[in-house]
Amino acid sequence: MKINMIIPVLVSILISQSVMFSGATNVENKEDTLSRIYGENRYETNIATINSSFGDYSQVAIGSNSDNIQTVKAINHSIDKSIPFVLGKNNNSNLSNISGIKSGVSSVDLNSSTNLRNAVIVNHMSDLITALTYVTKYKAEIIFNDGTNLPNMSKYNKVLIVGGRVKNTMGYEQVSGKDRYETNRLVNSKYGTGHGYLVSGENTADAISCVNMVINK
Repeated sequence: MKINMIIPVLVSILISQSVMFSGATNVENKEDTLSRIYGENRYETNIATINSSFGDYSQVAIGSNSDNIQTVKAINHSIDKSIPFVLGKNNNSNLSNISGIKSGVSSVDLNSSTNLRNAVIVNHMSDLITALTYVTKYKAEIIFNDGTNLPNMSKYNKVLIVGGRVKNTMGYEQVSGKDRYETNRLVNSKYGTGHGYLVSGENTADAISCVNMVINK
């Protein structure tokens, strides 16, 4: 049985069963009631989400399929600046070797600071996808943590921990369930509104590109 996550538009994430993400090529859509966004691979799927969600744009943030930290930085800049998130193959990916991006755009410096003043702490990519509910609602920065030592969070107004892998030594609000799917439902129930995007709970590479679908909602 394949279990999936729904990312509603105002951005909430709920997990459903027996349906696959709009951005995967192996979508199970027996009733043919879902519109699908997908490509031949995760990179084409990513470009498809950009083309579906953004009209004119002059800047992008490039993440890496091989580096979660770079991907988190890119998503943070995408949230902060409302610009497309591009999934590159590795840390050396740039606009010259990524096809499908319109000409004349630039890539943001991922080491520059953002203006995000709320935060979500996660320890796993599946929890990061669930956190998009809160991230887009409160314009929150994603902090990828080792789960043992929390960083200094004094500059943030709101702090939420998503998932049970982070040791909450500071008494922040934490939402976690027995697994990624229950965590997804709990966050969705508390913070989500609107309709949603159905994503795979097993394929985070496709699911992460759904950030492009919800940035401008």
